[in-house]
Amino acid sequence: MLHHKLDKTNTVSKSIIIGLLLAGVITISILFYWHSRDDENTEPSAAATISDAEKKLGKEFDHAQETAAMAAISGKPASDKMKQRPDYVSEIEWQILQNEVEHDHNGSEEKLTGLVNNLLFIKKKDAWVSSEENSPQRRQLARELLDMLPQQLETEGIDPGEAKELKIRLAEDLK
Repeated sequence: MLHHKLDKTNTVSKSIIIGLLLAGVITISILFYWHSRDDENTEPSAAATISDAEKKLGKEFDHAQETAAMAAISGKPASDKMKQRPDYVSEIEWQILQNEVEHDHNGSEEKLTGLVNNLLFIKKKDAWVSSEENSPQRRQLARELLDMLPQQLETEGIDPGEAKELKIRLAEDLK
């Protein structure tokens, strides 16, 4: 029974990541479609307006993702039921996570909290990987990731082999 629950959690985590990737691909596809279409009835000023709208939409999306990623660096794992979107979760990510919970027959607020914490772990790991070697920020992220690792293993947010390797790399940063 526990193994079945863990398998389901791992599937949900993978679904979230796939959902986020799909959202990005869909957004890029829409922008590409708008940019590449050749409508004979489009006046130059309308084409310029569409191009400006594409750029603005792309910039707003990128800004929201960057803001959420920066907030994840200092973000703390959620421990209670999620009432509102944390700063480290972008609006589009929040909608995807909420939809995932709503469409799961066993969905609950606790599940949403777990998904948010999985996303935070991923963002902190990305920030750790991209941070400067031997920097205070990198060491702080390494400490936080080490603290989060047991929960990620419990919820199958990370594979045990990958967790072992990550633990070694994180410990090296703390020497």
